[in-house]
Amino acid sequence: MEAARRLGASLAHRGRSGQGSFSDEHLILHCARHAVIAIDDAHQPLHDTTGDLVMVGNGEILNYPELTMRLPPERRQRLVPGDLQVALEMFAAHGAAAFEDLRGPFALAVWARSSRQLTLVRDRLGERPLYYYDTADVFMFASEVRCLETALQGGLDLDETSMVSFAGLGRTFGDQTLLRQVKTLLPGEVLQYQWGQDRHSRRQLAPIATLCEPRDAQGGGEEEVLRLLEQANRRVLVADCPVAVGFSGGIDSSVVLKAALESADVAAAITVYSVRERRLDENLRRARAVAKVFGVDLLEVPFTMPSFEDTVELLTTTLDQPAAEPLVLHNNALHTAARDHAPVLLGGNGADEVFGGYARYNDVGSATTAQWMGTSQWERWRRTSAWRTFLDHVVDDGFLAYADVPADALDRPFPYSFTEHSDPVLFGQALDLFRLMCYDNFRATDENGIARGVEVRSPFFDIDLIAGVFALPLHRRIDAATPKHLLQQAFANTPLESTFLVRKVGFDDYFPYPDWITANWKDFSASILEGPLAAMELLRGPVLRRLEELDWRLQWRLFALSTWLTRRSRT
Repeated sequence: MEAARRLGASLAHRGRSGQGSFSDEHLILHCARHAVIAIDDAHQPLHDTTGDLVMVGNGEILNYPELTMRLPPERRQRLVPGDLQVALEMFAAHGAAAFEDLRGPFALAVWARSSRQLTLVRDRLGERPLYYYDTADVFMFASEVRCLETALQGGLDLDETSMVSFAGLGRTFGDQTLLRQVKTLLPGEVLQYQWGQDRHSRRQLAPIATLCEPRDAQGGGEEEVLRLLEQANRRVLVADCPVAVGFSGGIDSSVVLKAALESADVAAAITVYSVRERRLDENLRRARAVAKVFGVDLLEVPFTMPSFEDTVELLTTTLDQPAAEPLVLHNNALHTAARDHAPVLLGGNGADEVFGGYARYNDVGSATTAQWMGTSQWERWRRTSAWRTFLDHVVDDGFLAYADVPADALDRPFPYSFTEHSDPVLFGQALDLFRLMCYDNFRATDENGIARGVEVRSPFFDIDLIAGVFALPLHRRIDAATPKHLLQQAFANTPLESTFLVRKVGFDDYFPYPDWITANWKDFSASILEGPLAAMELLRGPVLRRLEELDWRLQWRLFALSTWLTRRSRT
C-alpha cells in the first residue's frame, strides 16, 4: 500500500487536471489526468457500464466519435462521455481485438474484476510510454521509469548493455530499459497478466503495413493520401479545449496550422527563433511571411542556448530518462510558451520521415540497403553502420561481454523490415520514423511537454496516413525535383502553392549545439569525466581521454547519461 502511495505521488507531474484511484483486494490503480476531452466528465479511473471493468489511461482515442456508433446498443445508450470510455466499452464488447481499431496516442490499463485479469496496451508508434516491473511478488506499471523507482525505493540495477547501446545509438534494444528489472511495453503490444497464476500472454496489434494494400506502380493513390491527410488533421484536432500550434514557417507546420484554423479554436501560433546572431533568423523571416498569408498573429519566442546549470536542471526535472539529442532544449522553450495558451500543442513531427523530406532519400539510386546506409552522410546512419566500431573502441571486453550486445544494431521490430532489399528507401523511412523519430526525439518531447503542462500531437503520426503513403511505390512516394510533393498538394490552388518549393533553412543552422558544447566544455567534460558514468568503468580509458575528439552527438549522449546517473544517485 505504501509503495502504491509513493507511485501515485510520483505521477502528479503527468496530469494536473485531477487524480483518481481504485483498489480492491488484488490491485491498486492510480491516474493523474491531463484533461483535454470531456474535461469535466471523464474522471479516472473509468468503469464500464456493467461495473466489472476498471481502466486508467494516458493519451486519447482520436477516432472515438466513429467508434461510438459501433458499440452495442445497450452500451451506447448508457455511455458516459469521453474518448477513453468508448475504448473501455469497446474492450468490454470485443476483448483485446478492440484495440486494433483505436487511433491516437495512448497507453491503457484495464482490470477485469471478475476474471482478475490485467490488460496493458500501447499505441503502435509508442507515442505514449508504459513501463512495468514484474517479479514473483509484485507486478507494477507506470508511465515513467522514475515513478517505479520512487515506488520501489531501491533494488533496481543498472543494465550495462542498455547503457552502451544508448551511448552508441541513442536508444535501447527491444523491451530493455536502462534498468535491468524494468521493461517497456513495446509499441503496439498487448500484455495480459492473470492475477494469482503467474501467467502472461502477449500479442502484437496488426502491423501498420497491413492497414493499407500496396498501390500498383501506375494506379491511383495521391487522392487517397490527401483524404488520409485530411482525416489525420481532423483527428489530431479532437479536443474540448483550445489548441496551440508550433509553427516554423515550413510546409509541415503550415499544413497543421491551415487545418487548425479551418476547424478549431487556435489559441496561439508559436515560433521559437534563434537570437544567436544579429542577422534575422531566416526561419523567423519565413514564419512571419507565411503567418501573414494565414492572417494570424505570430507569438515569437526568442531562444538562446541555456547555461550549463540550467541545462542540467532541465534534464533532471523534466525528463524521465536521458535525451538522445539536445533538441529537448529548444522544445522546452516551445512547451513553456505553449502552456500559457492551451493544454494541447500541435506540431509537424514525423512529416519528413513519412513524406520523404530528407535529401538522402533521393540518393539511393540502384544501391542496396547496405550500400546506401554505408555511404550516407547523415549522422544517424553513420551511427548505426559504425556500431561495431563503436563497441571496439569504447567497450572493455573484460567488463561487458559482446554476447550481451545485439549483433544487429538496426533492431527491426517495425513492420517494414521486409522492404530492406525491395525498397531500401522505404526501409530507411520506416527506421527513421519508428525507431529514430519516436524513440530518439519524441520520447523526450512527450516527457518534457507533459512536465510543462502540454500534450504534443502531430497528424503525421496517424497510422492510417503512414500506411497510405508507405503503400505507394518509390517513384510516386518521393520526387527529387519537388520536396515532399505529396504534402505540397495540400496547398494546391492557394496563395501558398509555390512557397514551399524551395527547401527551408536547416533547423540546426540556427541552433548551434556543437558550439554550445565547446563554449561550456570545462563543465560539460567534467560532468562526464568526474561523474558516475566514468566511475563505472564502462568505457575504456582512452575514449574518455580523447573525449574532446568525439562526435558532438556522442558527447551529448555521454553527458545526458552521466546527468541521469547523477540524478539517480541522489534520489
